[in-house]
Amino acid sequence: MEPVPRPTPRRRLQAFVAPQGSRTRRPAQRLPAAESSSSSAAVAAPAVASAGASGFSMASLPSDMLAAILERCSPREGARLMRVSWGMRAAAGDAALWRRHCLDLWPEDDFASGPPSPGRYGVRVNLLRGCTLCSTRLDRSRRDSARALVLSLGGEWDDSLTTGTTHLVCGAGYTPKAIRAHRARIPAVTPDWLTACVREAKRPCPAAFRVPPLAGATLTTSGLSPADREAVRRRVIALGGSFDCALRASGPGRPGTTHLLALSARLCGPDKLRAALRWAIPVVHPRWLEALEGGGPCVEPDRFRLLSTWLPTSLSTGTASG
Repeated sequence: MEPVPRPTPRRRLQAFVAPQGSRTRRPAQRLPAAESSSSSAAVAAPAVASAGASGFSMASLPSDMLAAILERCSPREGARLMRVSWGMRAAAGDAALWRRHCLDLWPEDDFASGPPSPGRYGVRVNLLRGCTLCSTRLDRSRRDSARALVLSLGGEWDDSLTTGTTHLVCGAGYTPKAIRAHRARIPAVTPDWLTACVREAKRPCPAAFRVPPLAGATLTTSGLSPADREAVRRRVIALGGSFDCALRASGPGRPGTTHLLALSARLCGPDKLRAALRWAIPVVHPRWLEALEGGGPCVEPDRFRLLSTWLPTSLSTGTASG
């Protein structure tokens, strides 16, 4: 008969006990009295550090001193102070304090959808986290404003349209970038989408800010009867574009004609035709409008272009009719 092995005795883990007489009680630290509002920022750090050890609460400070401390705290530090105690939560969550932070993030905020609060600021500052935005056909000032707004909301900005782009901010719906974004199923939105993001403190549905196919485009016609010209005008407006009877060159702060519609080069008015070629305005067939109405914004105007040659004709006027 084999002997039964005896189990190994368990050792009891004991906490370290300091030798007798070596344990000393740490005296409580008393904060100096408030002398002026300029010294409040200097005592903010020791106050938070000694709150747990001495039982001291920053909420017991004089109201003017506490307000001066919180005024000098960043939004991140103010949010951390809200977790110290219930008294600090009430003091650091003051609407007047977070109004300044919200306006720093979005100066046009009218607080119509809710009062200023840490939650309102926190939602906005992380609103576009994980999003990468790009733009097309925005002037320099609008593009710089959109980029600064996206970065302040936690998003990223890329001037090139890539597979990592999540939203395309469009000033026009007929550009190559807008067409590629539509084919890649990347939401193409108007700049109003960014404004709605910060105004509503959430990401609105991109479909509500979809860019029309002819947004930002100004079209004119040549060689059409008055009835056909009126029909084209209604179709252009329905597709989100603008219509002008004259052909105009673009200039600083003045958008010009973007496309000239004609049934053929032979039927096109000579003045408008020479001006369009001189100003590099594409001459396209009206079937382009039918393609946009039937197939959406994935139709390039170059597929319906009539002329791509250059006529070296000097023109003295910036407007052509006919």
